[in-house]
Amino acid sequence: MAEPRIFISYRRDDSAGHAGRLCDRLEEVFGKDRIFRDVEDIAAGDDFVETLRGQVDRCEVLLALIGPRWLGVTDREGRPGCTTRTIGCVARSPARCHAISA
Repeated sequence: MAEPRIFISYRRDDSAGHAGRLCDRLEEVFGKDRIFRDVEDIAAGDDFVETLRGQVDRCEVLLALIGPRWLGVTDREGRPGCTTRTIGCVARSPARCHAISA
């Protein structure tokens, strides 16, 4: 049986450091090819949303890191970035959530 494919979801401004350390440790245990993190694994020119959708669909484990400012994030117009709609969406698919919220 293959090792699990692990997707790490996080907000860069809130938990990037924690995501990086978690990724480092998981790579030690499972191998670099088993861990997906967008900063490291989406090539320039790739469709961001489509790549995330594909990776979420293929992952066996999704780790969503929620930092202390997660609930207070706003979009460019100052609207809350975290709503009941996005919270439910995160539970199902962060990539789809990004597409809905964008």
